[in-house]
Amino acid sequence: MAKKQQQFSVSMLKPEVDFYKQTRDVTATLPDGTELPITFTPFFSPESIRELLIEIGKFFEKAQEENLDVDSMSQEDIVNCFILKHYTDMKFTTSKKAKTLFNLFEILVNSKLYSDILDVIPEESILSVKEAIFKIYESSIEQEELITQKLMEAQANMPELQNPELLDRLTKKDSDE
Repeated sequence: MAKKQQQFSVSMLKPEVDFYKQTRDVTATLPDGTELPITFTPFFSPESIRELLIEIGKFFEKAQEENLDVDSMSQEDIVNCFILKHYTDMKFTTSKKAKTLFNLFEILVNSKLYSDILDVIPEESILSVKEAIFKIYESSIEQEELITQKLMEAQANMPELQNPELLDRLTKKDSDE
């Protein structure tokens, strides 16, 4: 008698997903010698990476609204700080202001702890975040090129204006409002 073939079930993926729930501890030594534990997640799930990218995007939007100059820090350092904010239990701020968070990032980047913690996070995890950012960047460039191409095609297919005075009146009316 033929053995019945097992059917795929999504629950079979649970061990793979549980992999992302692992945590590890590292000890942070403060300048005064005090040692404090920091718990971190070494492996980043696709969902958590999406959440992280949304958080980074919101930060840059807020920074722009606040006219905050974030160019004094490399984008790589900003991303790394968000990785530490998102995947460790380190306390940052509850403030919604980009400036407040950015100031804490500047402190963190200039500390020894910054590189110490980044060194214990697997490189594959950090690369997975950077690859996701690159995909978004690449996609936005493709979208921009497509929009530019469509605009150029539409402009090339526009008939000459038959009544330029009408256009002048319409644009004047719009500018008066």
